[in-house]
Amino acid sequence: KRLFPFLQFPLLCFVSFRSNFASMVRDSRPRWMVPLLGAAMATCCSADNFWFPPIPTKEGRRLTIPAAQEYIGKYGLSLKAVHTHSLSLEATEGGRRLEHYRFPVDLPETPPARRLAGSSRREIVRLFLKLNSMAYGRTADPWGSDVMDPILAAGDSIYGSSIKTLEQELAAMQADLDGFWDLVEEEENVTYAEETALGMTATDAAGMGVHALEWHSADLGTVLTFRGTYSSGDETNIQMWISTWVTTVMSAKMKYQWLNVAGLPWSDIMNEDKALSSLINDAATPIFLGGSYFYASSFLTNLQTVASEHGLDAEKVALTGYWEFTKAITESVRSNLDGSTLWITGHSQGGGRAALASMYLEHKYNEKWETITFAAVGGQCFTRDLDFTTGNMLEDLDPYSTHTQITEYVHALDIYGFYDYDVGTRCTLGTTNIASSNPKKYCEYVFGHEGAELMMAGRVPGFSEELALKFRRCRYFTHYWNAIGVYVYDDNYLSENGTTDGGCEQVETLPENSDRCPNLFTTSGCGDELSCAACQVSTSSTGLFNCVWCESDQACRPSYETLITSCSSGYTSKSDTCADGVNGVPGLSVNGLLVVLLASAGLALL
Repeated sequence: KRLFPFLQFPLLCFVSFRSNFASMVRDSRPRWMVPLLGAAMATCCSADNFWFPPIPTKEGRRLTIPAAQEYIGKYGLSLKAVHTHSLSLEATEGGRRLEHYRFPVDLPETPPARRLAGSSRREIVRLFLKLNSMAYGRTADPWGSDVMDPILAAGDSIYGSSIKTLEQELAAMQADLDGFWDLVEEEENVTYAEETALGMTATDAAGMGVHALEWHSADLGTVLTFRGTYSSGDETNIQMWISTWVTTVMSAKMKYQWLNVAGLPWSDIMNEDKALSSLINDAATPIFLGGSYFYASSFLTNLQTVASEHGLDAEKVALTGYWEFTKAITESVRSNLDGSTLWITGHSQGGGRAALASMYLEHKYNEKWETITFAAVGGQCFTRDLDFTTGNMLEDLDPYSTHTQITEYVHALDIYGFYDYDVGTRCTLGTTNIASSNPKKYCEYVFGHEGAELMMAGRVPGFSEELALKFRRCRYFTHYWNAIGVYVYDDNYLSENGTTDGGCEQVETLPENSDRCPNLFTTSGCGDELSCAACQVSTSSTGLFNCVWCESDQACRPSYETLITSCSSGYTSKSDTCADGVNGVPGLSVNGLLVVLLASAGLALL
């Protein structure tokens, strides 16, 4: 696709034919629409046509916020700078430019009374989660009554059973943010996201660019915090990271999460809509990819438009979305270190961005700065081949090596936090008493559904609004910064040395060309499953055959392959016990039974 772009359409059409023909003789779900849609995407609107220049860095006006600095001083830090992107404040030859702005902040005359020297790892992790929450600023209601009413009626708010109304929930959430930005706005006499005053368009929900905060501590040094998904630009950028993942291996990863990470049994609740879920997922896949592509291409087109209309030097192809923005901020912060130590952190997409920045500095300068992320998107696969473009990040970082400086904190049932594969150490939270926990209660039904189906639920007529609400309730308890705080601020889940109740482990580094990194034509079904238990609750892509596990090969295969493929350890079927003691549910799946009955009826008619 990189050397001969004009061949993409005939090649993808050939792959479409070959893939569907092969499905008659091997385990491969027919996806007639998906490859053809991919061909149309690649041919008609390739992102190779979108030009994007290097991002220049400018100093914004200096901010003076003594009361806000005094307020944040209780955590032992001061705000050093705000990073954002916007059109330049001054016109240049040919128009205004899209630039990275660093707004320096006056440090307090008296350093914060609290000192961070000698802080435990647990104290550092908790502090960084607090900084991540503050990166979002003041936000409106992120949930709505349709999501929260059942949670509040059951007394299950993460802020305690005394929270009974949505107003009380929002007040508790706002108190959690400490009112820091209220003071900033009061002292600067300006709305935090008001473009005309600060030029901070990335802070606006409809803005473009990466937003980050630069903190200073006399003991720690500089802490760079990348905000997670907030603006429409953020929403679109992440489609370039996750779209293929969602439509190929997300469902398999969810099974692995539930059975092996959380250690929960596969239940009847998770099987009750299995047949319908599989069919809906097939219908949702091309719609999700088409919608993701539409928004991603529009996003890149907007960048191209900014370049052409505002006198930018169009010499660099925009293939990596916000990656150039992230590099500009990272370089700016590094140039202002003044010999101090650098820490990097972020939440959700911001956590993924923090890990990328850490890998970038390691690759370019051989500097390994401590990085702590929360519920982050992993970066082993998408960095090798971004969706909807021919771009990757391989010139700037190395996803094939181990990055010991990066530590990720994630809840065991956080679906978003398990996107892709982490690039460092993963510390899992929330496994203690998980069987009786609210995350299990509100996520169980969701984990019985599939990737594209979940992402399209409630967005297009015909896709379940109720499933969309249940998915949001699941994320309320597992993904957002305040939900993570339930576990990070509790000694029962986070130990003094920074380890967690679910354990910390170095994530396996995937080799180049690993088949665990998805592409548009990744086979779904048995071959994607990551464990014996996940294999046991799965069927072949056609639904006709159960899956069996080969322990010696660490591979899941459709049962008919046992006739032609050997396994030195012997195959583990649904009725057998897995070697690790974690088992799924025996018996033919509802989907498989349905297909068998329909096929039998068809043969009888013939």
